[in-house]
Amino acid sequence: MAEERPNEGGARRNTVGTIIVDTDHVLVESYMGVGFEWDPSDDYDYTEEQWAMIVERVAFTRVPLIRLMLRANAYTTGWDAEGEPIYDWNTPMMKRTYRILDYCERHDIRVIIGEWSRSPEIGLTASDDAAWAELIGDFLVHLLDVKGYTVLLYYNFINEPNGAWATEDGNRFALWRRGMLHVRRMMEERGLTERIGLIGPDSSNEDDWVDLTVYALGGIVSAYDVHRYVNDRDIVSGEMERMVREKRDFIDRHDPEGAAKPYLMTEAGIVEGKDEAHDQQSRVRTFEYGLLMADFAIQTMRGGQAGVIAWMLDDAMHRAPGYPAGSGQLKTWGFWNTVGDETDRGLRPWYDPMAMLSRYFPRGSRIVYASESGVPGVRAAAAVVPGTEGRGHLSLIAVNHGDEEQRIRLVVPDAAGRTELSVYEYRKDARSADDAGFPAPAFRIADANLAEGTEVRLPGRSVLLLTTLETGIDPEGVRFAESRNIARHRPVAVSSCQYANEQGGKCAVDGRRETAWVSKRRGGQWLTVDLQAAHWVKRIKLLWGEGYARVFDVAVSADGERWTTIRERTHGTGEPEQIWPERLDARYIRVNMAEAGTTLGFAIRELAVYGERTGSEDDGVRVIAVAEPETGIS
Repeated sequence: MAEERPNEGGARRNTVGTIIVDTDHVLVESYMGVGFEWDPSDDYDYTEEQWAMIVERVAFTRVPLIRLMLRANAYTTGWDAEGEPIYDWNTPMMKRTYRILDYCERHDIRVIIGEWSRSPEIGLTASDDAAWAELIGDFLVHLLDVKGYTVLLYYNFINEPNGAWATEDGNRFALWRRGMLHVRRMMEERGLTERIGLIGPDSSNEDDWVDLTVYALGGIVSAYDVHRYVNDRDIVSGEMERMVREKRDFIDRHDPEGAAKPYLMTEAGIVEGKDEAHDQQSRVRTFEYGLLMADFAIQTMRGGQAGVIAWMLDDAMHRAPGYPAGSGQLKTWGFWNTVGDETDRGLRPWYDPMAMLSRYFPRGSRIVYASESGVPGVRAAAAVVPGTEGRGHLSLIAVNHGDEEQRIRLVVPDAAGRTELSVYEYRKDARSADDAGFPAPAFRIADANLAEGTEVRLPGRSVLLLTTLETGIDPEGVRFAESRNIARHRPVAVSSCQYANEQGGKCAVDGRRETAWVSKRRGGQWLTVDLQAAHWVKRIKLLWGEGYARVFDVAVSADGERWTTIRERTHGTGEPEQIWPERLDARYIRVNMAEAGTTLGFAIRELAVYGERTGSEDDGVRVIAVAEPETGIS
């Protein structure tokens, strides 16, 4: 049984970092989850005992999403004399596929299904062969109508089409695009477009394929995805988050329907230490791999991706390249090896953090902003699991790459009342497990006041996951205060706008992630919001767009003439600003931008103000008069 610990909220003087969870700053409205690659095995039909072990481990994760890939030769044996395909829907590979899909159907696990590449052994030698699209059509009709699967979410045409291992030499994007158009035409002819979506580009470590897909195929894809195999430094430095956010923003801006389309990481792994010749990653057996992969998942959430799929579930799924069938040489990327010796069959360390993420950041949760902690090497992500009548559950995961323990204060300003938190730890030399050997809470915080702040100790080189789910105290979770963003849709005045014929400063107060006010690129700039009455201002939030200010200040005024500066920055980095002023009454909020942090114009995605009215509407205070600017949107 987990140890109970009291709320340690009073020990402010020893706290070296603070993580603020802003439940009104939504990064992903409906999260699709943390999942894994679950493919039918190249070589093995699992015994009943082996299958029981696999599904027990999968069941603990409560995985909401998987990716499953095969090739057309799994269900097509060739062509008859009239040139018609010869299908065999009961090959060993298809039977293995049904076993996985049957489990997903019973447990409501969404599936991204697709094909690795063309199949030259049955005559498919070109990725843009229209005949391949017809095979895919028959394959999808068989799964949807004959087998009756309802969990197939997206079809993935060609794994990593940017790679020489997947498509022919030449303009690989043009080749893949032609193939995608054939698949789309086939889906339209068969009435499949409303039953399963197309996802792409599925490129590996070439995110510019996202840009190409937006321009060339944005009208036919239902979701965007990429693969990333990174070095340790890409994770520890936070570079992963930047890369993800950049493409999420690009999709939002350039696909007219982009803001409604999920962006996913459909293969996630670490390349450092990989045996390139045999595609094996021995580091999956180490504690360190789990620490890094937890942060990988954190950064995909912080960057706005709607889901992440770890590569991969089980070594036994894939034979290592360069070895013959039956050699027993496997890719070694999994959480375990079903067909290995006793040691290899055991759960590897990285199962623990990934299982916890899958279990406690469920499908349908809302990924919300968790601030920088102020401590190097500490990073966090948070989710709200929506409930009813203003209630919901909260999960937060934090990673510490440093060697020293850190005391971190967790603050959720919109949380009301007290709650209990279950706390899971991922540490090298300490593991809490239940009787079945699965991760269990290390301790519980029995009386957490999240609005005032709850202090937690984050050990060196560790992952901490805190959740109100399954605590046993309140099944409906935390009560959250209703959003009181009093700046939303209020009048805005700006010094200039970069783009003409659009909405200008209104984009900074419209509450939409994909819009922003963007200034012209010369000189200092400002943006002012008029709350239209005096208010007791309790919190101000400033979210930058692509162009942030390195030097800026935030000022307030009651009359639009006399201003009081409440925040100054001389080394801004573009991170969201959260300001909790002491007792402050104001009507106007202004951001003065003196020096840009990029070569772009200044951009404000949202200026939010939280508080309560103390004065009457237009209570005798003059309106700031400004010249009508050119107006725009980014």
